[in-house]
Amino acid sequence: GCNLVTWTNNIISGNGGNGADLLTMTNNTFYGNYFGLSANGTTAIANGAIGFRLGLNSTNNTIGGVGVGQRNYFSGNGNHGMML
Repeated sequence: GCNLVTWTNNIISGNGGNGADLLTMTNNTFYGNYFGLSANGTTAIANGAIGFRLGLNSTNNTIGGVGVGQRNYFSGNGNHGMML
């Protein structure tokens, strides 16, 4: 898995299955990402299943925050927007 990575301003859309399927991740930060949407955040570009899945063996990750630009967007996915 990935460790100590900041995932920022990514467009994770249009995948046949899950958009991001991250099973073993530790100490990562996810800010300002779009799951199942276009870059403007208004047009659905569905992932076929879950937009963002963080697995059971993932620990100590931060998903979004209260600051400007820290919000993640989940919409237009074939299943759950996010599954933890």
